[in-house]
Amino acid sequence: MTVSEMEPIVITGSGGGTPAAHAATHASGGTDPVTVAQSQVTGLTAALAGKATDTAVVHLTGTETVAGTKTFTANPTNMVTLALGTNPASTGMLRLPNSQAIYGRNAANDGNINIMYVDGANSVVLGDSVSPQVYIRGGALTLSDPGNLVLGSTTGTKIATAATQKLAFYGATPIVRPASTPAAAVDPATTMALVNDLRTKLIALGLIA
Repeated sequence: MTVSEMEPIVITGSGGGTPAAHAATHASGGTDPVTVAQSQVTGLTAALAGKATDTAVVHLTGTETVAGTKTFTANPTNMVTLALGTNPASTGMLRLPNSQAIYGRNAANDGNINIMYVDGANSVVLGDSVSPQVYIRGGALTLSDPGNLVLGSTTGTKIATAATQKLAFYGATPIVRPASTPAAAVDPATTMALVNDLRTKLIALGLIA
């Protein structure tokens, strides 16, 4: 008998039926699952040993507390809110390298506006390095040159809010508000007294030399 004349041979598994049907019983969720030791799967033991503990990694979603210093090699993007410290914040710190700025998006959404940075002289600068607008250093507020102090036209602005607050101009020593100004002049003598009093007070304020 030739090979071509041989009858087909059907092999049945231990559970009976065709090999494909029997193999299905060993598949995930089958009635006869196959159980093997971890050591029998090539590389599985080493792979599991190299896997980080789930509680020691940062996940893509979920609320987590991350400890230690973290260095980003790229800029975090699409952040809605950056919260520092507790909520409501009573502590916290946002630290920038020297001369590195905080930017805001312009109204047209086609460029950035430099909001502030600290320069090499330790001045807090409002505005960009090309045309800085306001400097704050050592308790002094400096406007750019040219720079103007623009005030409101509805309620207005007070320079000092109490008579005991000290004020001066052009480098003079600050003083409290001058008091005891003579009454309005009515004759040459009272006019001279009033003028001399006003002169003394204007000199003390630094408004005249």
